[in-house]
Amino acid sequence: MTLVARRRAWALALVFALAACGGDGGIERLYGDASRSDALFPDVVATDTAEAADTAPGEDAALPRDTVLPEDTTLGEDTALGEDTALGEDTALGEDTVAPQDTVAPQDTVVPQDTVVPQDTVVPQDAVPPQDTVVPQDTVPPQDTVVPQDTIPPQDTITPQDTVPPQDTVEPPPTPLTGSYDVIVVGAGTGGVSAAIEAARRGMSVALLEETDWIGGQMTAAGVTSMDEAGANLASGVYADFVARVKAHYQAIGHPVGTCYWSTGTTCFEPHIGRLLLAQMVLEQPNIHPFLRTRITKVKTAYMAGRIRVTGVESTQRSSGPEQSWILSSAIVIDATETGDVLALGPAAYRLGRHTDGALDPTDCVQDLTWTAVIKRYPGGVPASLRLTTPPPGYTAAVVSHFQSIVAAGGADWLTGANVYPVSWDTHTGYRGMPDSAGAAYTSASPALISRTGVNWANDAPLTVGDLSGPDGGRAAFCAGRLRTLQFIYYLQNALGHDDWSVANDEGYDTAYNQLDNACPAESAALAAVARHLPVMPYLREGRRLVGLTTVTASQIRREVHCAGCPKRAVTNFPDAVAIGDYAVDLHACTAAGDLEAGLETLADVPSTWTTGAFQVPLRAFVPQAVDGLLAAEKNLSVSRLVNGAIRLQPITMLTGQAAGALAALSIARGEQPRDVPALLVQEALLERGCRLALQSYTDVPRSDPSWKDAQLLAARGVMVGYDDVTFAPDDALTREQAAALVIRTFDLPVPPTPATPSFSDVDTTRWSWPFIEALAAAGLTSGCATDPPRYCPELPLKRAELATFLVRGLGLDPSTAPTGAYYTDVGSAAAHWAFPFIQLATQRGLMSGCGGGQFCPEAGVSRRDAAAAVRKTLRARLN
Repeated sequence: MTLVARRRAWALALVFALAACGGDGGIERLYGDASRSDALFPDVVATDTAEAADTAPGEDAALPRDTVLPEDTTLGEDTALGEDTALGEDTALGEDTVAPQDTVAPQDTVVPQDTVVPQDTVVPQDAVPPQDTVVPQDTVPPQDTVVPQDTIPPQDTITPQDTVPPQDTVEPPPTPLTGSYDVIVVGAGTGGVSAAIEAARRGMSVALLEETDWIGGQMTAAGVTSMDEAGANLASGVYADFVARVKAHYQAIGHPVGTCYWSTGTTCFEPHIGRLLLAQMVLEQPNIHPFLRTRITKVKTAYMAGRIRVTGVESTQRSSGPEQSWILSSAIVIDATETGDVLALGPAAYRLGRHTDGALDPTDCVQDLTWTAVIKRYPGGVPASLRLTTPPPGYTAAVVSHFQSIVAAGGADWLTGANVYPVSWDTHTGYRGMPDSAGAAYTSASPALISRTGVNWANDAPLTVGDLSGPDGGRAAFCAGRLRTLQFIYYLQNALGHDDWSVANDEGYDTAYNQLDNACPAESAALAAVARHLPVMPYLREGRRLVGLTTVTASQIRREVHCAGCPKRAVTNFPDAVAIGDYAVDLHACTAAGDLEAGLETLADVPSTWTTGAFQVPLRAFVPQAVDGLLAAEKNLSVSRLVNGAIRLQPITMLTGQAAGALAALSIARGEQPRDVPALLVQEALLERGCRLALQSYTDVPRSDPSWKDAQLLAARGVMVGYDDVTFAPDDALTREQAAALVIRTFDLPVPPTPATPSFSDVDTTRWSWPFIEALAAAGLTSGCATDPPRYCPELPLKRAELATFLVRGLGLDPSTAPTGAYYTDVGSAAAHWAFPFIQLATQRGLMSGCGGGQFCPEAGVSRRDAAAAVRKTLRARLN
């Protein structure tokens, strides 16, 4: 099959699978054009989500004669098969399934114990293994082997699906497939999807690799669907796009999204809906080619231009047959994995725990993981397979005591403000409450009505550097976290008495990846029947972090009040800011002094209270110190451990991912490495997408204002920051002293030690603008407003002719090169106005334009709005 044919087939599989899983109007409603099939989504097939879509035969279902079942179909208990039913490969028959005469059981059909096989049933020769033959997956076990229904074999006994050859057969490995892309994004989580979308929007071809068979990472694949916003109005860029789609989806079915965190102003959704909407956003970009169930095995490098450069990755992809190897090349590789998988295999330096990669300590802790669960209320009773009646392994008195300390019968009601432990069941359900598309509408104001929620509170599990850097990549620790969640489900059903609650069986987590690649060896058949409906990955808060061109520390994002009544914001403004976050510094465990990184931060940097507010992520934190062709995009940015506790949430990771995608695209388009791309260009690109960049959110310059981008850029770069009351005053006149500070910052001019005697008689050393005015004079950009005595006139409004002069001189343009043909009737020549050459050059370079009617109005005052627009254009002109 050709690569194009693969893409078409896999895209169609995704469309049908998601339409089945979501059940919200079919392909046309979701994607508009059902014929679109040129994206690359392998292995997401309809049968993976059959239970959620009610397309798989359930218990007691009767299949008519001549029914043709697709590959990998799972039949429930007591399913009756009609005559001449054809079963696809890998069809699993449940207990007590009756297969009538003439039923054809194909190769690899699993016939569990107690299955009735009538006399004339045809069983292929290789269905029963000969003596001493290795039993491949899905083969009928020997007679004395007991295989309970839905049992997932231990991890170390899983053999490649359907590919075990006879003992003496040597099967050559499949020939690797190759591909070349502009950008390879490894990890299709929040950051990875956003990076891929942004790069593709800018014309890049993108390979999007994901180890699981879900996209969305922590937000969907891990089930953390309560958006962790801190109320700083940061919904911008691709995150704002996603949130708008979430709200539109639920509004169409009459369900509010304010179902979590005990507040109706929150944004919450079901994982399968989030996955559906993200897939829609991906499929809107025809040059994104996703590879699901694909694990990277090697990072390709070369030595170019005096530095090591990442040039691609090698990977293996698992689908219904043997693993397929891929060798992919690209100009830029973006690591958007949950734990920094590319960093682990590549040449760039990274941190893990409190040390760098050259001196890792396996005993160092990283933040706790949580294997969440989506649970729902079953009004008609929990299905028997989802009811845990026997305590899971390790369900000790200590575990019970821990659960009881968090949530217990008679616990506190946080909706009333009683923020003490343990909490009530209604408080627990209201924490991660989700809309329930299959049930009634509700909000978090009525927690007793919530019928679908997430388990992500009492079930944290420890994680160490040794776990993540060990040979199993953290698998044992992940399984321990999953067991903790299964223990909590037993606790809620039995100790708390909520036996009408269990894992939701309609989210679509019961996939091939979850059943085959994600099995945990200690799980019994009963536990596996529940675990197959858990998210396909744990919620990982921390992994490897890049050592970048700069490392953001907690002291830099410390949030403080800068004016009375103003919201808190970070103390540091990064001129190369490309993303905004607002979450508090929040570490799950690892908060002792010895857990922090020497030289970066101490316990004094840990806020004493829960403190939120806007902070920035600079572009330099995305770029390795000494390696080209590689970018970070997710929790793996170059930040300290404490800062990691603030940038690991869904809104900020979507925005950092978008920034990485924009940087990658600009790097390729300009033919230069990311470290050489001017931050201004990335900022301009993100502003065009509606991304907020500044710590300030001006009350008088909303997003709808034409000056919003100008104000955001200049504030982010520290050029024009507005007033302490968080206003920009766009229509106020710009004073001459404000202009002095504006010009010095625009051109990065030095502020030398101020002279003992002021240069201007009307600007003494107590005036705030004195250093800037002195610097302006030292740079030869002003001689003041009068000469005898020398005066600057700091409080007078700046004139339009004066602004043109400042900008032209700051750019170093030669007035003698100005066009001689006048652009304006009121500034017709040098004889007519002293600023004629400066006005001519400012107009020629696109820095300023006329005031209307063919005139420039040189003596008119300059508004702060007009000054911001002119300076933004000047900043761009400096790059040329």
